[in-house]
Amino acid sequence: MANSVKTPYPQDLVWPAHLRPFDPLDHSIQADPFPYYQWMRENAPVLRTKTSLGEAWFLSRYRDVVGVLRNHKVFSSELYDPKKAPQVLFMDDPDHMRLRAAVAHVFTPKAVARLEEKIRNLAEGYFRPLLSSGVAEFVESFATPLTIDTIASLLGLPLSEADQFRRWSQDWGSYSGRLSGNSPGSPTDESGTMAFVEYMAKALEKVPAEGDSILSSIVRARAEGKMTDQEAKFFSLVLFTAGHETTTILMANGMIQLAEAPHLLSRLRDNPRDVPAFAEELARYKPPIHRLRRITTQEVEVAGHTIPARSHVRLLIVSANHDPEKFPNPEVFDLNRDTGGHLGYGFGIHSCLGAWLARLEARIVFELVAKTVSKIELYPDPSSAVVPFTGGSMSASGPKFLTLRLTPA
Repeated sequence: MANSVKTPYPQDLVWPAHLRPFDPLDHSIQADPFPYYQWMRENAPVLRTKTSLGEAWFLSRYRDVVGVLRNHKVFSSELYDPKKAPQVLFMDDPDHMRLRAAVAHVFTPKAVARLEEKIRNLAEGYFRPLLSSGVAEFVESFATPLTIDTIASLLGLPLSEADQFRRWSQDWGSYSGRLSGNSPGSPTDESGTMAFVEYMAKALEKVPAEGDSILSSIVRARAEGKMTDQEAKFFSLVLFTAGHETTTILMANGMIQLAEAPHLLSRLRDNPRDVPAFAEELARYKPPIHRLRRITTQEVEVAGHTIPARSHVRLLIVSANHDPEKFPNPEVFDLNRDTGGHLGYGFGIHSCLGAWLARLEARIVFELVAKTVSKIELYPDPSSAVVPFTGGSMSASGPKFLTLRLTPA
């Protein structure tokens, strides 16, 4: 490693006129990171940053990102002491797989398929008022309640608490981001998280172990000694949060894509069998989670750059999804593309547990949209129709609010 490349900081580089130096805590970059991804892949595929939260290494090329995700012994997921807030995403094996195994049976393709009729009925019920109103806000009126209802039903939680669940899950996103050194957090993040943990503790006491909900599976695992009480509480809230926020953003990104490329809506209407391909290309092209986090267990070399032990590494998975070395013409949204290997649902042992549920929800929603809508427009114009999601753990990117004009088919 003596001949390793000197890793630049953003201020060491000459950025193009339309880009200021990359700052991982900049909300405007979080809102529109794609110009940065392209420039970094071509000019600084390994970039070292220094903020008030400390130093981190950002990787933007596909081969480097996948190389890290394959090497989970050197690139650990345990960014903080798991006893403080045991988060399955920030655990290494065997603890990581121990927790996943308790609920994995709920998220298999076969198990998820049994939810199709329920999700379809929910989607139609929420979408009908949007279509009849003509102009509607999509995220709060449709995507959020649909995904919250779905995951709350799976967990065995009352739908009447949905608004409170969402506020708590936003606090948890900020809190986990702060614990992992990825974001500064928010004033309410710890108190909101602990209120959510306390709620889950009470819910777990009420859930029958013999039930078929996710919480019942967790109760059984706890009773069998496969999960501690603290792990059970945090795992429950993590599953809820992951089960709705990311899919909500994915759906909203898909509606923007259909508004900006009307020919896609026509194609899905004429060829409903193309909807799964649309949803998969969407997960490559514009997934909701843009950064994965790791910490090195030893000094390691990546693309000729030496990264010291105990260094925070940020994997720009969406940048990797747009790497032309892996996906030719990556900036083109192509329904005929081979999307195999995309990182929209993660990779390897830490791949998204709920990926098949997200795929099912996306397919149902875009089938419904293609069948019932003839035209989608950003209303009144793109600059005001889309309010980007910012803050939280700094890992998510997509619409927080999305106002659309929908013309019925």
